[in-house]
Amino acid sequence: MINGRKPGRSIRSGEKGYTFFADQEYTKEDGTIANGYTITKAYDISQTRGPQPLPPQKHLPEEIIAAMVEQSPVQLAISDQLPQGVQAQYVPKQHTIFVRNGMDETTTICAIAREQAHASFDTVGSGYYRQAYAAQSYCAAYVVAQRCGLDTSAFRFDKVCESCAQMTPEEKRGFISDVKRAAYSINRDMQRSFRDLEQTVQPDEFSVETQKPAKAPKSKPEKETER
Repeated sequence: MINGRKPGRSIRSGEKGYTFFADQEYTKEDGTIANGYTITKAYDISQTRGPQPLPPQKHLPEEIIAAMVEQSPVQLAISDQLPQGVQAQYVPKQHTIFVRNGMDETTTICAIAREQAHASFDTVGSGYYRQAYAAQSYCAAYVVAQRCGLDTSAFRFDKVCESCAQMTPEEKRGFISDVKRAAYSINRDMQRSFRDLEQTVQPDEFSVETQKPAKAPKSKPEKETER
């Protein structure tokens, strides 16, 4: 997402962008700093003109998928039986995310992230049901994809904006908090997996060279005593 106008980029004709609440610090009358929200407008990079280089990927897609699988809060299962149009879905009764087989890596990562967000909302006593957290999970997947340096041009937020249009300011703050919490949880678990990978014991180029044992001198055969 691009807030306002970014140098070197221009907004495409007819694009309206997205209006949302953003975090903002402000100073109270007593001089203390507090956190609040401001209304701002942003545009997806696909709604703008100009160079569209993707941020460098810190990890390969297959490494990201491996990290998501290893640190998943619930079991993941590859399936060939998902209904048409369903990329992945978290099933609460089985505490399992079923992922469609054969998708490209970027789609797989985004689908898993979305469903892991759903799983994070399914806590004891939360009264979880899928539609109540569909928009939050979608937005959390977008945040995760951005942080991973993936192409996010396929994300569309029209339905998200529609679902938020009738919310009160308090409900919108809760919505943003849900998105941030879910995205943070997924990213934290992935980073833990990456750190574990980096800490794996590896050969050290500055190790002390092992000295070869000195060869024992060959003993000369004794001459036979003359008789």
